[in-house]
Amino acid sequence: YQNMAGEQVSVDKGRYRITQICLAFLAILAIGLLIAVIILAVGGSGSGENVIEYCSTASCLKLASDLAESLNTSVSPCHDFYHYVCDGFDDEISWINIEQPEYGWFNLLTEDEQHTFLDALYYHTDPELVGRTSVAKTIAFYSACFDSDQADEEANLDSYVDDLAAYSTFYNVSDPNVPANEWTAELQAKFRTVIDVLTSKQQNPFFQLSAAGTKLPLFTQNTDLMNAYIMAENSTVDAMTQVLVKFGLNESEADQMGNNISALVSNMIHMYANNSPSVDPHTYEYATNTSSMADIASIFGESLFFPFDAMVEAIYGVKQSELEQLSFKYYSGTDTYFQGLPALLSNASPKTVQFFLYANIVFYQLDYQQLMSQSRFVSRTDFCVDQTAKQFPYVFGYVLWRTMYSNVTHEIASTLAESIKNEGLQELIENAQWLDDESRSAALKKLEFMQLYIGFPPQMTNEDNLDAYYAMAVASDDSTYAEHVLLMDEFAVDNNNRTFWGTQTDLIGTWPADLSDPSSFDAWLTGINAFYMPLGNWFIIPVTISQPPFLVSDTQYPSALTFGGLGSVCGHEMSHGFDPSGSTFDFNGSFVGSIFSNESGSKYLDNMKCFVDQYDKIPVDIVTKWNGSYALYDDGNRTITENVADNAGVAASWTAWRKYVDERGAESALYGVDLTPKQLFFVGWARAWCSSNQPGVLQYDDDVHSPGYARVNGVVQNSPHFAEAFSCTDNDRMN
Repeated sequence: YQNMAGEQVSVDKGRYRITQICLAFLAILAIGLLIAVIILAVGGSGSGENVIEYCSTASCLKLASDLAESLNTSVSPCHDFYHYVCDGFDDEISWINIEQPEYGWFNLLTEDEQHTFLDALYYHTDPELVGRTSVAKTIAFYSACFDSDQADEEANLDSYVDDLAAYSTFYNVSDPNVPANEWTAELQAKFRTVIDVLTSKQQNPFFQLSAAGTKLPLFTQNTDLMNAYIMAENSTVDAMTQVLVKFGLNESEADQMGNNISALVSNMIHMYANNSPSVDPHTYEYATNTSSMADIASIFGESLFFPFDAMVEAIYGVKQSELEQLSFKYYSGTDTYFQGLPALLSNASPKTVQFFLYANIVFYQLDYQQLMSQSRFVSRTDFCVDQTAKQFPYVFGYVLWRTMYSNVTHEIASTLAESIKNEGLQELIENAQWLDDESRSAALKKLEFMQLYIGFPPQMTNEDNLDAYYAMAVASDDSTYAEHVLLMDEFAVDNNNRTFWGTQTDLIGTWPADLSDPSSFDAWLTGINAFYMPLGNWFIIPVTISQPPFLVSDTQYPSALTFGGLGSVCGHEMSHGFDPSGSTFDFNGSFVGSIFSNESGSKYLDNMKCFVDQYDKIPVDIVTKWNGSYALYDDGNRTITENVADNAGVAASWTAWRKYVDERGAESALYGVDLTPKQLFFVGWARAWCSSNQPGVLQYDDDVHSPGYARVNGVVQNSPHFAEAFSCTDNDRMN
């Protein structure tokens, strides 16, 4: 193979594959022989001599076989640890997923959860799910999606667009007496009415209004739409231009109006990019500010186009006398975006804005068509599971909880998180040389008050609660998929209103209210993740990531693998509470500027420079172009915060694991695996980031996390425990 530095290492891929198969066979043979030897040794010896204890559970035997097949022992772990651990994974996956540019363990786990979900729905692997109304509606939605075809879907589009156009018109484009370039008071009033309607239907192209809790309105930018415009550049706008004739323009007028719309969208994108939410890239959600409704005008500015208080009154039916008693939320950094909206509209003609709304409807139509179909790289099953999980997220999570989670899993995950927090991170903070006494005390207090949430909220694991939550959702075997989508849109509007008034069934309970925000679902309910939230100072390990290989529901399973993998991820996320962004929030999650003194903060930033220099020198990809090939290196500046968290997470997990082992004693060994527990810890870290990548896929990467190759090797290069575990010398690349 050719490593990321461009060095040629003699490894025959075909011979390596054959070697893997032979090793797997030998491993299985060795397991049987070793079991026989142990039985004979135990049964035939009364001397009381110590005998090695081996783990013989199914998960341990599978792990032993997997490691025998995946480790590339022709590569020295001290020279390139990523290839030592991950070459077998790449060799296997690259033959299976040839069309996927990147494919890793997270993809495999996603597929496993998808199959489990469908098996539970259609093969009744869990009898308790049969007869639940929420599950029946979920099955109807998925079945309609899977059984649909393009002709069925497109048949509903014309009436869909006509309905949208009917309630989005404030400017009569066919009336020559209406001024095209002047915002009269009458036009502004009609515009506000239209925006109220579009906002209630979550189709406002300028911003969104949703319920973050009981009587707690949340104003946000229309992030999904803006990102779609950005990704499409001008192509989506050009597509809109081609259909503007549907709204009364000839081709020449449509071309001119298309240019006007393009300019308006460009200005919106510019405002969005320069006034985007202040975000910790590792969290699912932006930091939010809460203020009184009475102060909304001073924060967002008073506007005849967007009277935000009146909008809340109109959409949720709040009485005027109640408005001043309300609080509202908005994402930090977006206030200037909202302040700029009136000027954006004032500088555009009413006619342009009207056609922009029409064009945006066409965008929704195109998005609607995309919703009805999928790319050639996505199977209909994948597509329909994804859409079903978006429409019935709590049912999706509930099914996984019923079928893939257990009390044993919960206990292991809880012990893991508590150990990382109270043993690992605490010792790191206590021994951090860059902290002065005042800063250390503040950090330890924040760690003490950090709340841990494991699994899923108890309320959502109650079947009756789930059925009550989806009671107003309409899904039946008689409806087409297109009809199901529209019906679930109506449910979303109703759900938003009931959430605002506190009449919706509570599935979150005492867990953080932010988890009820639909934008968070992909991070904990339907997606595979574990994360820390600085606003509130809490951390979560949800059911979705508490699965093999990250966490195995077996008390005999080597803790080294669990702590090295999911434990390091936990330490990574918790450490974000003390990075330059997370440290601006105190022990109860309130914004305070910084919990560190200026001196400690300065030393922290100085230490970060070393990581930037280190990761800048790590090659992560080989890019081939017409004039030759070259190595692509990690971007140490872009990935600095995550790289520091990786190093802190592994260090914290190592410390916690060593204390865990000291308290519980040595663990059973694995048959046929010639690795010490300390070596297995780092194998657990590396396995989490193994992936099969097509060459050149990272040349346009803008992820704030380093690619897997740099994540694995960057951490072990900085770990004296790794060097000791594998006996690496000072001249080795990994030391």
